[in-house]
Amino acid sequence: MAQIAGSGEYVIDEVQKIVRTHVPGATCALLDYGKRIGCGELDDHGNLHEVRWLRRELDDEQVAKDAARMAKLIADANGSIPTDR
Repeated sequence: MAQIAGSGEYVIDEVQKIVRTHVPGATCALLDYGKRIGCGELDDHGNLHEVRWLRRELDDEQVAKDAARMAKLIADANGSIPTDR
């Protein structure tokens, strides 16, 4: 487990690299005046799937675990028929 720390740009780049290994089109950004980081991607139905972390508690294992979970949720959503449209 390696903590991800540094400037805002560095942290975003590192988190986005990890997340994109699981969700290739994901985009990450600083949120809440730099206190949080969020990454998200749309499924095939246009629904947003996202994860957020507190910047001070950020580590590469947790990011990878959450990104894998988001990838599974997107895959599940893409394989289902939306009923709310």
